[in-house]
Amino acid sequence: MDMETADIVLTGTDSPYGRIEVMRAQMINTRFAKHFHEGFGVGVITSGTLSFNYRGERLIAGKGLVNTVNPDEPHDGCPAEGSGWTYRMLYFAESVFSNAFHDISAQNRTPYITNGVIEDGSLASEILRYTEITADPESSALEKDSAACTLMASVIAHTDKKPQGVKTCRLGSRLRTVKDFINDRITENITGRELADTAGLSLFHFIRSFKADTGLTPHEYASVRRAIYARKLLENGLTPAEAASEAGYADQSHMTKRFRRFFGTTPKTFQQLRTIAY
Repeated sequence: MDMETADIVLTGTDSPYGRIEVMRAQMINTRFAKHFHEGFGVGVITSGTLSFNYRGERLIAGKGLVNTVNPDEPHDGCPAEGSGWTYRMLYFAESVFSNAFHDISAQNRTPYITNGVIEDGSLASEILRYTEITADPESSALEKDSAACTLMASVIAHTDKKPQGVKTCRLGSRLRTVKDFINDRITENITGRELADTAGLSLFHFIRSFKADTGLTPHEYASVRRAIYARKLLENGLTPAEAASEAGYADQSHMTKRFRRFFGTTPKTFQQLRTIAY
């Protein structure tokens, strides 16, 4: 079996709209489990081909194409052909995109990126340009700000209002209540019965409704949330062993296994990359 490897470089930059995370990565035989991000992700494939399930479709992104994800939308990832792919990704919070959207369009709402794969040479060039400018120590603040503005305008050109009514939300407002319950007790061994009781449903109907609404089982959702929480602990300086204990994992190896499945690297490597980048 071929070895799975991920060569990742992380950097962070302050834009006029807020923090933007930059990732350059080469993925060899990497397979991401189904997961989601708290914010937006926009990237361009620089070699190879990425395949991922997103919004009920299997999408293919080859060299020069832009791949995107909206917050909280489940997706996976693997090579479409060959052994892997390389790409440059930008990640930013909803508040960052809302700030940019208001500045550029004078509208007060969070935009929604309409397509998971976009064929737009100009947008791809802006993403690559932004990663180069922000990595260059000789780039001026004005040059970086201008690049951020141009980049966001190019992304916004591919947005619309978030679709409403396409899929009925079975849990309605109870979905937010259940998610808050999970987030508030993410370090605990939550049971399905507790979540079902919170939603006021039988266990069977709750699990079926939750997956219909989110694309994830309650267990899958909680697993990603716990990994995100552990990542934040690492960002705040805890050691991998400390983060594993604080996040409620059985042991450090359990956290490492989950971390690799969702983020493509180990907790230790992630923390080393953050130290170098920041």
